[in-house]
Amino acid sequence: MKKVLSFIANDSFLSKLENGWETLDKIVKDNKLDGIETMTGGFYDPKKVEKVRIIGSHFIYFPSWLHMWFEDKKELEKEYGTLKYAANVFGGFGKKRLIELYRQEVEDAISLGAEYIVFHVGHVGLEEIFKNDFKYKDDVTTLPYYLKIYGGLG
Repeated sequence: MKKVLSFIANDSFLSKLENGWETLDKIVKDNKLDGIETMTGGFYDPKKVEKVRIIGSHFIYFPSWLHMWFEDKKELEKEYGTLKYAANVFGGFGKKRLIELYRQEVEDAISLGAEYIVFHVGHVGLEEIFKNDFKYKDDVTTLPYYLKIYGGLG
């Protein structure tokens, strides 16, 4: 079993460490860890990662991503307040944006030499949690939508 430190690749977080990646590498070595599990979120250039060994890549997680996948404007407005804010959170709008984002994350993981990827496909809207009333059900009708992320727009 690998022992890793979870660290989001982000200039703001790195600035809190005296020497950025060098300090993070020292933390990993001092604690006898194998490396880090990082998250680029498709927004951090993996070429900027220095020294530290990347073991895993954790994909960005949007708890209510199916609203964006289905381009359900009503649900997105309910969850995020406005479509503009939802698009800001996702970095764009619609299923094409999600495909673009996750493809970038796969490319980032490969370029970082990650040994594994963490990808949460679960969908949990805030209102759904508290009312225990879920819009999307665990059945095979949703499976093709998950798989399209890997196979393009089909």
